[in-house]
Amino acid sequence: MILQFFAGVGATVGYALIFNQPRRHLIVTGLIGAAGWLLYLLAVELGNGDPFSSFLSAFLVTFLSQIAARVFKDPVMVFCIPGIMPIVPGAGMYRTMRAFVTHETALAAATGYNTISMAGAIALGLLAATSLFQIMAAIRRTFFSRIESK
Repeated sequence: MILQFFAGVGATVGYALIFNQPRRHLIVTGLIGAAGWLLYLLAVELGNGDPFSSFLSAFLVTFLSQIAARVFKDPVMVFCIPGIMPIVPGAGMYRTMRAFVTHETALAAATGYNTISMAGAIALGLLAATSLFQIMAAIRRTFFSRIESK
């Protein structure tokens, strides 16, 4: 598991470096990506499917990215996009296309379905965490505005 943690950090930081993320955020971004990767692996190990594990991982990465964005006063995407990279199903797309090229249509369909399900679950995880964070912020604003008006 320690090796997987460092793999998650490495993948996240590597992607962040390729796209010129501010250097001051590399450690935090790496930790966010590693947390998402470890949650994905843990969820799969506990018997959940790849799509649900991807959803949980994307939710965690987005939620942590929202917090980091407010702490560092930078856009959420600075932390979120690199943090999602370890769970993006790139190998699944490769296997799907390879199966199509080798005329293994049943394998291509199964792999493609799983890969598209994972990608959709990642998108839903991003959406759910962002929506939850916005709802929490609205509740907090309403609560504090009522306190200040008294």
